[in-house]
Amino acid sequence: MRLSGKRLLLLAADGVDLDDYETLRKAFELEDAVIFVTAPSKYEAVETILEGKRCDDLQIDIPIEAIDPQQFEGVIIPGGQDSVDSLRRNREALNLIRAFHEQSKVILASSQAGELLRNSGVLSRQIMVRENESVYDFVNHAVNVLLEPPFRLYTGYRSTI
Repeated sequence: MRLSGKRLLLLAADGVDLDDYETLRKAFELEDAVIFVTAPSKYEAVETILEGKRCDDLQIDIPIEAIDPQQFEGVIIPGGQDSVDSLRRNREALNLIRAFHEQSKVILASSQAGELLRNSGVLSRQIMVRENESVYDFVNHAVNVLLEPPFRLYTGYRSTI
């Protein structure tokens, strides 16, 4: 319950990996974070993929154009190659990531989502990328970063970019 009431934004597009999305969302919710889902404006819902097969859609909580990064502690970008490829080509998504970066908000990327950060031009020490660690280790580390005062935000940085 370390993130009680803290608001995190989850950015996705069609082809987001269902397992990665659900695992990240549940782990942050176990820490009592409030998660909101957004996607580029062409989406009303986001298609999920599990082991190459289409699964249920994710409903969008907040349209991307209505997002104010000041209202969130950070943004989570789950994996899924199709989702990452779509976000990488989407100006709204790239601008949102840059806005979070400019406001020194934490950016949490899982799996292939690290590629998206390269495309956005946002590679700094406020970013965490999960590649070969468990989701729970990643979330635990992210919680510690989110709880640190802003002047210490970068001390817990860990990335394989």
